[in-house]
Amino acid sequence: MIYAVVPLEEDTDLGEAIKQIDTKAYVDHAPHIYFVSYEGSSAELAKSLGFTSKNEPPIVGIVLRVGPYHGYASGELWEWLLTHQPQTQ
Repeated sequence: MIYAVVPLEEDTDLGEAIKQIDTKAYVDHAPHIYFVSYEGSSAELAKSLGFTSKNEPPIVGIVLRVGPYHGYASGELWEWLLTHQPQTQ
Protein backbone atom coordinates (compact mmCIF):
# COMPACT_ATOMS: atom_id res chain seq x y z
CA MET A 1 0.00 0.00 0.00
CA ILE A 2 1.01 3.57 -0.50
CA TYR A 3 0.36 6.01 2.32
CA ALA A 4 0.70 9.77 2.63
CA VAL A 5 2.08 10.81 6.00
CA VAL A 6 1.20 14.35 7.04
CA PRO A 7 2.65 15.92 10.19
CA LEU A 8 0.26 18.32 11.89
CA GLU A 9 2.94 20.18 13.80
CA GLU A 10 6.36 21.50 12.98
CA ASP A 11 8.20 18.53 11.48
CA THR A 12 11.38 17.62 13.30
CA ASP A 13 12.79 14.17 12.53
CA LEU A 14 9.78 12.61 10.82
CA GLY A 15 11.59 12.20 7.50
CA GLU A 16 14.32 10.20 9.22
CA ALA A 17 11.78 8.09 11.13
CA ILE A 18 10.03 7.30 7.85
CA LYS A 19 13.29 6.27 6.20
CA GLN A 20 13.80 3.78 9.06
CA ILE A 21 10.49 2.13 8.10
CA ASP A 22 10.76 2.43 4.31
CA THR A 23 14.22 3.13 2.92
CA LYS A 24 12.68 3.96 -0.47
CA ALA A 25 10.09 6.39 0.92
CA TYR A 26 9.50 9.50 -1.16
CA VAL A 27 10.31 12.27 1.30
CA ASP A 28 11.43 15.06 -1.02
CA HIS A 29 8.18 16.03 -2.74
CA ALA A 30 6.89 18.72 -0.43
CA PRO A 31 8.01 20.10 2.92
CA HIS A 32 5.11 18.59 4.86
CA ILE A 33 4.04 15.37 3.15
CA TYR A 34 5.75 12.03 2.75
CA PHE A 35 4.82 9.03 0.59
CA VAL A 36 5.53 5.62 2.10
CA SER A 37 5.19 2.10 0.71
CA TYR A 38 4.11 -0.02 3.70
CA GLU A 39 2.59 -3.50 3.95
CA GLY A 40 0.62 -2.94 7.16
CA SER A 41 -2.43 -0.84 7.96
CA SER A 42 -2.50 2.93 8.34
CA ALA A 43 -2.96 2.44 12.10
CA GLU A 44 0.16 0.24 12.27
CA LEU A 45 2.19 2.76 10.30
CA ALA A 46 1.00 5.62 12.49
CA LYS A 47 1.90 3.67 15.62
CA SER A 48 5.37 2.79 14.32
CA LEU A 49 5.97 6.47 13.55
CA GLY A 50 4.98 7.41 17.09
CA PHE A 51 1.69 9.15 16.24
CA THR A 52 0.25 8.39 19.65
CA SER A 53 -0.62 10.25 22.82
CA LYS A 54 1.69 7.88 24.72
CA ASN A 55 4.76 9.75 23.43
CA GLU A 56 6.01 12.65 25.49
CA PRO A 57 5.72 15.04 23.78
CA PRO A 58 3.18 13.46 21.45
CA ILE A 59 3.92 13.34 17.74
CA VAL A 60 0.88 14.74 15.97
CA GLY A 61 0.11 13.68 12.41
CA ILE A 62 -2.11 11.58 10.22
CA VAL A 63 -1.56 8.69 7.83
CA LEU A 64 -3.77 8.50 4.73
CA ARG A 65 -4.00 5.56 2.36
CA VAL A 66 -3.44 6.74 -1.20
CA GLY A 67 -6.12 5.46 -3.56
CA PRO A 68 -6.91 6.76 -7.00
CA TYR A 69 -5.07 10.02 -7.51
CA HIS A 70 -4.78 12.77 -10.07
CA GLY A 71 -2.93 16.03 -10.22
CA TYR A 72 0.14 17.78 -11.45
CA ALA A 73 3.51 16.89 -9.93
CA SER A 74 7.08 16.13 -10.91
CA GLY A 75 7.79 13.16 -13.15
CA GLU A 76 9.92 11.79 -10.33
CA LEU A 77 6.89 11.60 -7.99
CA TRP A 78 4.69 9.97 -10.64
CA GLU A 79 7.41 7.39 -11.29
CA TRP A 80 7.73 6.67 -7.57
CA LEU A 81 3.97 6.21 -7.24
CA LEU A 82 3.85 3.95 -10.28
CA THR A 83 6.68 1.69 -9.13
CA HIS A 84 5.31 1.37 -5.57
CA GLN A 85 1.71 0.48 -6.48
CA PRO A 86 0.58 -2.84 -5.03
CA GLN A 87 0.56 -5.51 -7.71
CA THR A 88 -2.98 -6.55 -8.67
CA GLN A 89 -3.64 -10.18 -9.40
